[in-house]
Amino acid sequence: MAFSLACFALFLVSPLQAVIFYSTGDPSFNTTEPTGSLANSGWQWVGQWGSFQGTPIGSHHFITARHVGGAVGEPFVLNGVTYTTTAFSDDPSSDLRIWQVQEAFPSWAPLYRANNEVGRRLVVFGRGLTRGAEVRDATTHTLRGWQWGESDGKMRWGQNAVVAVVNGGAAWGPLLYAVFNPAGGPSVAHLAQGDSSGPIFIHDGTGWKLAGIAASVDSAFNTTDQGPGFNAAIFDGRGLYFGSSGHWKLATGSQPIASGFQAMRISVHAAWIDGVLSSAPVAAAPALPQPVAADRSQAAAKATGWRPPARYQYALTIAALGNTRVQYQLGLALLQESDEAAQAEGAKWVRVAAAGGYQDAVALLATLKNGPLRPSRDRDNLRKEHCLPQPARAGNDPTGSQTAMSTGG
Repeated sequence: MAFSLACFALFLVSPLQAVIFYSTGDPSFNTTEPTGSLANSGWQWVGQWGSFQGTPIGSHHFITARHVGGAVGEPFVLNGVTYTTTAFSDDPSSDLRIWQVQEAFPSWAPLYRANNEVGRRLVVFGRGLTRGAEVRDATTHTLRGWQWGESDGKMRWGQNAVVAVVNGGAAWGPLLYAVFNPAGGPSVAHLAQGDSSGPIFIHDGTGWKLAGIAASVDSAFNTTDQGPGFNAAIFDGRGLYFGSSGHWKLATGSQPIASGFQAMRISVHAAWIDGVLSSAPVAAAPALPQPVAADRSQAAAKATGWRPPARYQYALTIAALGNTRVQYQLGLALLQESDEAAQAEGAKWVRVAAAGGYQDAVALLATLKNGPLRPSRDRDNLRKEHCLPQPARAGNDPTGSQTAMSTGG
């Protein structure tokens, strides 16, 4: 079956960062609002929540995937307008999270409430990765797909179809499953790291409705049964290995085996959503210190003039998910940079880690004094008190950045 990779159980919790297409690797493809029969198919309701997406579902509420994180006081940006978060509610039977905002949305996405999603076409939205290097099997050298490429932060839309509803277990609940099938047309799309929380819309005959929130993806492949492998969007996995390092299995069969992505099913959680929208929030997130609240995403960092080098991209992604250890290590690495803007960003990441309860970060705050480092005295004192090396010379990787980038736990 074309969707048999679903039984590989590759439900990754890592953030889902781009829409990848079968028909083209053109980075400008589908980067503007869809028109014609796809007009008003959801683009107008895709907001930015940190480095991820959120979708308004009520006058004062938007929905996300819980694992992308966030804190009360952080901004949600929709169509250029900023909304301030005040509280959140978590679904006990999935990874869905609903945020409340202080200001009112002018419009919001209606919910897809029918349980007939299988077989229906969908439109999906995401931002980030471009299509990377070709993936060919080692025996016949046949093209099987493409590795994940680089992040460019652009929002894209793509199309696909729901081929099944799969069991995501207690963490996810029922999941809509779509595969990377070339027969899906020129806009057929797969998802990748960073697309978590992206909305999926289905037309129910009366209009486009929010049917799913992107959750996970089949991504880990290899051309041999050795080594770490790579992440890729695969339209035919035959001749490739799937699994993880030390546990690779060869995919075989007479028919193409496409990888796919999963989205949390809105229809089965509609009653919970209705309850949240009609009542007070059931939980409140701890607010981060005000200087930190708007600086957890790459977008916010860039807005202040600091552009993170490529070596920090993975660490920034993991830190944005709320991993306090990586937040602290990332902060230390940035504090060793010679650029004062990078040092200020590092200080803010240390404060984020401290707000999350990471004790080393709490101790370091006494040295940082809740502010950016001054050019000489504070930086020198920091190195002496915490045994940090001198900053790397131009062209070298700062000591510590590799640690921050490679640590996911």
